[in-house]
Amino acid sequence: MNKRRKTCAVPGCDDQVSSRHRFPINDDNTFKIWKAQVNHPRFEHLTAREIYNNYFVCHRHFGPDTFVIGTKRGLKVGSVPTLYLPNRSAAKPSSTQSVTEQDKVDDCIPPPIKKQKYDIYGEGTSSSAVFDQVVDGEDKLTPDTTPILHQIIDTPPVVLPTRGKEMCRKDVGSRKYILKSVQVKNQMLPPRGRRFTLDEKVLALTLMKSSGKGYRLLSKIFALPSRQTLTNLLNKIPLKPGINTKLFNTLKDSVMKMCDKEKYCILIFDELAIDANIQYNKRYDCIEGIEDYGTERSNKVADHANVFMIKGALRNWIQPISFSFSNGPAKTDKLVVSIKMIIKECQRIGLKVIASVCDQGAANVAAINRLLAETKSYMSKKGEENKHHGYLINDQEIIPLYDVPHLFKGLRNNLLTKKSSFFPKWKGNDISEDVRICPKLTDNHVIPEKINKMKVSACTQVFSNTVGSLMKRISKWNLDHDRRLSTEAEDTAELILFLDKLFDSLNAINRIAPSSKPLKGAVTENSPHEEFWRSAITIPPSVSNLIKTLNGFIFFKKSLTENEKIILNIYYQKKFNQDNLENFFSYVRSHSARYTSPDVAHFISSFKALLINNFMSSHSPFSNCEESELCDVLDNLQSYLTGEDIAGVTSLQDNDITLAVPSNIINIKRSRIGRCTITYVTGYFVRKAIQIVKDCEFCKANYLYSDYNKDHDFIEAREYTNSRLIRPGSFVTYVTGIALSVLFYLLPRTISSFNLAAMLKNQLIKYINFNPLICPEHKDVKNVFLNTLVKCIIYFYTKQVNRILKGKDTKFAKYVAVTKDKVGIDPFKLHVHQKYLSKTKK
Repeated sequence: MNKRRKTCAVPGCDDQVSSRHRFPINDDNTFKIWKAQVNHPRFEHLTAREIYNNYFVCHRHFGPDTFVIGTKRGLKVGSVPTLYLPNRSAAKPSSTQSVTEQDKVDDCIPPPIKKQKYDIYGEGTSSSAVFDQVVDGEDKLTPDTTPILHQIIDTPPVVLPTRGKEMCRKDVGSRKYILKSVQVKNQMLPPRGRRFTLDEKVLALTLMKSSGKGYRLLSKIFALPSRQTLTNLLNKIPLKPGINTKLFNTLKDSVMKMCDKEKYCILIFDELAIDANIQYNKRYDCIEGIEDYGTERSNKVADHANVFMIKGALRNWIQPISFSFSNGPAKTDKLVVSIKMIIKECQRIGLKVIASVCDQGAANVAAINRLLAETKSYMSKKGEENKHHGYLINDQEIIPLYDVPHLFKGLRNNLLTKKSSFFPKWKGNDISEDVRICPKLTDNHVIPEKINKMKVSACTQVFSNTVGSLMKRISKWNLDHDRRLSTEAEDTAELILFLDKLFDSLNAINRIAPSSKPLKGAVTENSPHEEFWRSAITIPPSVSNLIKTLNGFIFFKKSLTENEKIILNIYYQKKFNQDNLENFFSYVRSHSARYTSPDVAHFISSFKALLINNFMSSHSPFSNCEESELCDVLDNLQSYLTGEDIAGVTSLQDNDITLAVPSNIINIKRSRIGRCTITYVTGYFVRKAIQIVKDCEFCKANYLYSDYNKDHDFIEAREYTNSRLIRPGSFVTYVTGIALSVLFYLLPRTISSFNLAAMLKNQLIKYINFNPLICPEHKDVKNVFLNTLVKCIIYFYTKQVNRILKGKDTKFAKYVAVTKDKVGIDPFKLHVHQKYLSKTKK
């Protein structure tokens, strides 16, 4: 939202958003020129000081040559307003004439504008010609990068006369327009003098997330925002695990603008395997990478991200709304609570969730069954028969569905691994011919040992009409033919043809079905889908979850087409799968260095970036689902980025944790190497602390006085002329040693706490007397010392844990292997070591 400024002193000017400039009171000649140019009727009765304190001239009345470009200084010395000024030759108003009437000067004041913008192209200037003048260095690009560059910037030359900027934007495309305009505006300015709009930053963020190395190269050629600028942009979005009430309140404004039929939506949820890795978030003063459901955190490392997304049942919109991190797949109890909370929040803001879609993960199936059981129990307590097909949340029925592609993939895997009297033996056929009628089929489709069981396309390409019809025909060939199939092949062909029809009936996106496949169309009142689904339920291949999904589609066929209050008499079956969520996962994996298994920090960063740039990312041709239809995000949360304050950020809960530190931890005895190491790092902490004081003898005595010269060996070994190494005092070295013992004991037991550094600092003050280090004049020195100490140890500890997670800390692994009594071992490090061992066994 633009900030409303003080009224401009120029009569008739109604600008409210551009910057303001005070009258130059220190320059009498320039002040008189300003006063005459503005020609305000009240100036005759005011002093120069009164005019300076109460009146301003807005930015639009000054020519472009009067500003100091690239700085916040404003106007050049001696600049005067010359643009859009009132007609000074007009007769002065009488004493009875109102100032308001005199201020209306319509012939010299332009129409009001909301925001100051720059003219990009001059009259008759070609966009390509202007761009070629500002962009240089194309010869530095590699042959592989040059086509990508031309794909962005090469457009047919467009002659742009004095047309509006919206016409220009329409001609060259929105993103190309943004990229070209930012070059014209900023290319000739120094890096620190460049300014970028929100749209320009979002586009640059998309480029940076697509390829970090490519963005560094483009930054040498184009005028682009720095990486720190884009990082600060992401930090303004306060997305954290769990339910974000502010996010739902923001979505409520978008929902209120929708008609009733557009509010019907589907809840999709799934999990993504991520890399186990922890790091300290200085902004929120907490450790990221541990199990976090939003309402509860635990001292376990996270290796799965659970994402919830809502999708329009009619209108093409999607919205990721929540995520959490878990140690392994989410537990059933947690999943049930999350589903209930998210659906209730959706209902609160006006959305109507009619279905939930998930895959056949054990926790997902258990969560759905529990919700169904709770609904059955609820209806039983009310003394009513449970006629609901789904489960109830706030007395609203939600139909549970399972993702159709995953259902068919699971069915194919059962054919490979389970023994069944109904199915013939699954085996591959000879495909050694040079000319083949099914060229898409390879060994990876038909030979059990080579089939990728996680690949949906390898399943659907086998369960196709082409394969089934040809197999059925070849099985009927003459017995003497060398390519005749066995009689079991005819049964297999019938199964394949049935599964092909079933998949078409559950995965259609076209309104009108092709004549060859009448089930591959949308469900309408007269379509044959319901009859086919009812017959399919009685066939043995329709396993339990597939039967539930078929019953769910039959329910929608009856309720959504017969009840005119709900929806139109047509719906598309493909909208009820989780391809959008799978594509979202592929976008997350494709960010930056192609993180096939991103960690928590990369996941959160990619989640925010994809949200604000409307999911603009590349689709991998090897992904496990089709590229979803074009969908707009319901709200891209850019409202969080327009203000200086971080909207929606709630203060983190201060965990006042009190733990008793054993005396043997505080009074631990160290070897000489350990004491020399502590002395060395204490010197660094002391140097950071005394930087804020110059020549305070009291502070120097507190931090540098030593009554012995022991344990300085490491400092002496690394000292050189003009080095910045400091030999700390004996007392500060002593308290640092105790502080390290306390911190390494508390960290693994409080690693899930918010305000971690502040809490650890309070615990140190509780166990250690730091009063001798306090200076009467410089009380902040002690705080700087403690803050540096605590944060350095947190960073060091996270690095140690990550080395164990990657299996690089062989010394710790050997220590755990030979130690029988593991009570004295760091519990969190022991947990991550066991996590690494379980991962390597797989």
